[in-house]
Amino acid sequence: MELESGYQALQVWDQQAVASAPMALKVWLGLMGVSVAFALLFIKRSGARYILTSVVLGLLVTKFIAPFFALTIYSGFVALTHVCCWPLGLYGLWRDGKGRSVSKSYFVWSIWISLIFFISLIFDVRDAFKYLFFLLF
Repeated sequence: MELESGYQALQVWDQQAVASAPMALKVWLGLMGVSVAFALLFIKRSGARYILTSVVLGLLVTKFIAPFFALTIYSGFVALTHVCCWPLGLYGLWRDGKGRSVSKSYFVWSIWISLIFFISLIFDVRDAFKYLFFLLF
């Protein structure tokens, strides 16, 4: 199979893929980045730290660990790291506010980042399954 850069599950996710992605995807990626960065405003809250940890863990796997083992970083592989890491962040986020009063800004950000993660995970689950099917069959 010839390797081709792109954002589809079985295409290589690299700088060329990002550069050639549709504008809507680039905007979405930027929105996600800014939304996650807002966690730094709430760093004293364990939920924000869980979100940051889940994102950093995914980045470590895709940027350092996988390349160390000479794995090709397909878009589906990136999706699989999201499916594995992000639910842990969401669990910690939801557990953080349970039974305690939280600031309005933290509450709004919690809802916002949950929505961002859920929307992304819908596509990530699909791409992760395509990638796993490719690997197994």
